[in-house]
This record gives sequence, structure tokens and C-alpha cells, in this order.
Amino acid sequence: MGNRIGKTIERYRKSLGKTQDQLGAMYSVTGPAIFKFEKGYVKPSLELWMKIAYDAGLTPKKALLCWIKDKLPEQYLEIFEAMEAEGEKAEATEARPQGYMQYEDREALRKAVLCDPSLPGPLVELFRDDEFWSLYKPRGVEIEQLVRFCKPFGEGTPDMYRDALRLIRQFLEVTG
Repeated sequence: MGNRIGKTIERYRKSLGKTQDQLGAMYSVTGPAIFKFEKGYVKPSLELWMKIAYDAGLTPKKALLCWIKDKLPEQYLEIFEAMEAEGEKAEATEARPQGYMQYEDREALRKAVLCDPSLPGPLVELFRDDEFWSLYKPRGVEIEQLVRFCKPFGEGTPDMYRDALRLIRQFLEVTG
């Protein structure tokens, strides 16, 4: 995992001419916490990171991508960066038969995703799992984002898609 977040926080702090304690006070954390963020020993919560990133001048999209990249194991980083490079191109050319945000009823949502022939096998496998639906209780907007961002990865694993759903859910909670 990288330390993009730590380097960004350190650059931002130095541009302000502040100590770690002073920057920490701005965000209600301690100086040692800022030290740990900068060194990459720990990552700030997504909510805290988005506040710092905004103040440092990063767009929400760039801040989120930075946070995700720092959380990804190295083996998936190359795949993620390739997907990111395709970005809008893939988004513009990709058509899905359904818009999942329209579903409020979870059973109808489940039927819709299971009928989508364009989804990769492991994602369909996850959507067939009763335990997934009872534990995670995904909403249409979450499924929509999961499919939109993860489908280009192709043949991942159900666990990878579960992890991606957790990240998407956390991001939607912070931004929504």
C-alpha cells in the first residue's frame, strides 16, 4: 500500500508553516496522529481525510481516489490505475440494461441484478448469496456504484466485491 495520503498531509502542513500539533488542532486530532498519518503508519478515517484533502485543495474525486489507492494491496493497484485511466471512456461506452437506483424493494433489486447478463461471474455469485443480502442489505444506489466501478475489473472474487461495497457505502455516507 502506498502513502499518498501521508505525503499530501505533510505537503499541506508544510505549505501552511504549521507543526504537526498545530495541524492536528485544526482537525481535532493530536500531533502524534498527524505524525502517524504522514509516515503512513495509520490512515485517517475517510471523513477526516476528505476534510483535510478539501482544505489542501484536492477535488473530492481526486481525494477519494487517493484514499482508495492507499487502501488497495499492491497487487490490485495496477488494475485500479488501468481502470482509472480508462475512466470516462469506459463510462461513456458502457451500457447496462438496468439502472439499479430505481429499485426500492430489495427483492426486485436482487432479481434485476441476477437477470443482468453483462455482470461478471463472481459478482453474480455474490448477488446469488442469501447471506450477502441479509447481512449487507444493499440499496440500489450502492449496487449501481458497485457495478459501475467494479465491473471493468472483470473476474474478481466475491470477497473483493464485498470489500468494494464497504468502501462505496462508506463514501456514500460521507458524501451523501
